[in-house]
This record gives sequence, structure tokens and C-alpha cells, in this order.
Amino acid sequence: MFKTVYIKTKKESRRTTSDRLRSVKIHGEDTAQQVNDCLEEHEKKGFKLVSITPLSSASSSNVGTGGWGFSYTDGVMIVFKKKK
Repeated sequence: MFKTVYIKTKKESRRTTSDRLRSVKIHGEDTAQQVNDCLEEHEKKGFKLVSITPLSSASSSNVGTGGWGFSYTDGVMIVFKKKK
């Protein structure tokens, strides 16, 4: 039996000097703690870690005759398998 868990990253979005531009700051320490808690919880329930995969998201804006874009880690997908 497999179990998949999605942990969404805590982040804050900020407007830059131009109201059309935005930046995103990820809270890595909070995400690390959430992942650690999830791993410990599932280990106690008899699950073994199979994989951890980051999921990215992106944003872009038109600025004058050009553009501006960036991506960030939106969360992580964690897959477990029940131990026999």
C-alpha cells in the first residue's frame, strides 16, 4: 500500500517598486520542520519513505517591451510505502 502526502510551502508574496512586479520568499525552516514531522509520523505508523519530489510554480509579468519571471518551490510530494 502506498500513501502520498503533499506539503505546501509557506511563503510570502511582496510587491516590488513597480506595482506590476512581485517577488516570493519561501520559508525554508518551516517547510523543513513540516517534512520532518511528516516523516516521523509515517515512520511510527509503519511506512517507509519512497521519494520526495519538489513541485514548482511560476509567475511572470510584462514590463515595458520586455518581461520578468521567476519560479519557486510551491511544495513537496512525499510518497510512502507500508512496511511488510
